[in-house]
Amino acid sequence: MTTDKPATEAEADGRYAAIETGSGETVIYDRDNPDAWVRSDYAVDIGA
Repeated sequence: MTTDKPATEAEADGRYAAIETGSGETVIYDRDNPDAWVRSDYAVDIGA
């Protein structure tokens, strides 16, 4: 995982959270499992 310092942190309820890095990437991670994370430089809205 990147060692960039997070610019902002958006906490989700419970187990999962997201961090936006200073370079604009978003990292979604599992608070209970440090090996479980996803990193992306963009997001897509999911339609209902």
